Amino acid sequence: MTLPNFLVIGAAKSGTTSLHRYLSQHPEIYVVPGKLGCFFAFEGQTPAHKGPADWKMDRLAVTDLAAYEAHFDGVDGEKAIGEVCAAYIYHPTAAERIRCHLPDVKLVAILRDPVDRAYSNYMHKVRDGEEPLKSFADAIDAEPRRIREDWRYNWHYLSRSKYFDQLRRFYGLFAKEQIQVHLFDDLCSRPHKLFRDLFGFLDVNEDFQPDTSIRYQVTGVPHSRAFANFIRQPSIVKTAYRSVMPARYRQRLTKSLEALNLRKPSLPDPIRQELLAVFRDDVLRLQDLIGRDLSRWLR
Repeated sequence: MTLPNFLVIGAAKSGTTSLHRYLSQHPEIYVVPGKLGCFFAFEGQTPAHKGPADWKMDRLAVTDLAAYEAHFDGVDGEKAIGEVCAAYIYHPTAAERIRCHLPDVKLVAILRDPVDRAYSNYMHKVRDGEEPLKSFADAIDAEPRRIREDWRYNWHYLSRSKYFDQLRRFYGLFAKEQIQVHLFDDLCSRPHKLFRDLFGFLDVNEDFQPDTSIRYQVTGVPHSRAFANFIRQPSIVKTAYRSVMPARYRQRLTKSLEALNLRKPSLPDPIRQELLAVFRDDVLRLQDLIGRDLSRWLR
């Protein structure tokens, strides 16, 4: 039986997809290809969330331990074996389930400026054509109702940006030495240092430097919805060029075309100032918890 010895637990829209891709490049690390259905969030359940298109994610949920174990059949002598699920940090009982199954696991979190994370989360839903509301302000106002109506966590824009209580659950169940917290700012500005620290934490070769030139899950409003759908969905043309173009070049081309088709409206300053006040106390408590100066998040 093979189970992971490390988990990337979130937060969503903080670079977890990029982190997944970069970690998978290390020869001593096995990361399950793609993102699993968040077993430790949905063990023994049949998720049936009520938000638009929530069924797409719910149907991917892995709820059985044997099925979860099967995703690690590809392990071939790697020292670090991991899974990435950005929902673990937010789910109210995931930490307890992880502690039950994997008491010695190493936990990796990556956090982003809470205002930017919330807005990026909203823009992600806009990009995918799933957000029915036309403004971020309206979506914020609708969040309490959406939570009451059991919309999936992807719609909890502000709530998922309040990291203190989320991380405190893990610090209450695991030794501090089992948890390493990084910042999205570090991934963008100092990726070499971040990965050296992370690889040391995972007890693999610290000198390996992954290719971080491609950014994943970039959000924005598509200039052309039709072109965005063409890029994201299977087609005869894409099947044809897949047979003649190496995977690394296809990936780079796809991400470049996707980025060119996106525009990124700035968050209006009055909303940003309002949200800074919303998150202020949480940020101040969080920086004491993780031992990082987060004052720039409050400017």
